[in-house]
Amino acid sequence: MKNTARQQKEQIKTKEDVKRFFLKMMEDKYTCIEYMREGRPLSELRSSGIRVAKISEVLG
Repeated sequence: MKNTARQQKEQIKTKEDVKRFFLKMMEDKYTCIEYMREGRPLSELRSSGIRVAKISEVLG
């Protein structure tokens, strides 16, 4: 997980990269909300290109 964050950080170099990063983050957030509203499993998000971290992976 740290490698992914580091890779993303290295890819963000301009103001446009920052805008793109936050737009993608907001789009992913709304996609997650829609999945929850529809009662779809969050495990399906991976097929949309969204990674969902488990609390045990983050804190463990």
